[in-house]
Amino acid sequence: NFEAAEKLFRSALNIEPGEIKYWANLMGALDLQKEDEDLLEVTSEAVNKFPESAFFLEMHGNVLATLERYKEASEALLQSIVIDSTRLSPYQSLGYMYHQQKEWEKSAEIYNVALRQDPGNPLILNNYAYMLSSQNNRLEEALEMVEGALKLEPDNPTFLDTRGWVFYHLGQYEKALTDILQASEGEGENAEIYEHLGYIHDALGNSDKAKEIWRKAYELDPEN
Repeated sequence: NFEAAEKLFRSALNIEPGEIKYWANLMGALDLQKEDEDLLEVTSEAVNKFPESAFFLEMHGNVLATLERYKEASEALLQSIVIDSTRLSPYQSLGYMYHQQKEWEKSAEIYNVALRQDPGNPLILNNYAYMLSSQNNRLEEALEMVEGALKLEPDNPTFLDTRGWVFYHLGQYEKALTDILQASEGEGENAEIYEHLGYIHDALGNSDKAKEIWRKAYELDPEN
């Protein structure tokens, strides 16, 4: 009951406005409700009150990115890294945000910095591999990265989807189909996975199946 939780955390903050955990919990409750504008207001207040909190700057950057205010988002995420460069989650957010904007070089630069700190981080390896596959670039390297991630989390549907997408771009359609079907089973109904699955069926000559799957993707995400 996230709405009730939100009200209680706001009450707690009225009593103890300097208690960091109440701010963090309120952000969590708003995030789970997808209340982006309210979350932006709270993260703005928290950043002003605790300007040296890398976590609050990261949360602020993430909600700004969700609202497509990318310049402000990158500034907040970079400031979070300046305050504490050992936390990898801001690198993940920043790298993915650059990916979404097709700023491939910036995305790669951020992921490279993160991997120098933690070369085996599975999420960074996966996201980097997916970014490379999205631009059909350095595919053998991308495959090596995502297989490194899958060694640590072999049943992760997101990682399986990434490897399937790399296989698709390498022209290995049967391998791609196997991975993305497994990802679909693990993730359930997911528009992006259905999109990838449609491309693979189309490449295999199964155009009717591709259209059926893309229709499912459209029903899940009609704005795409």
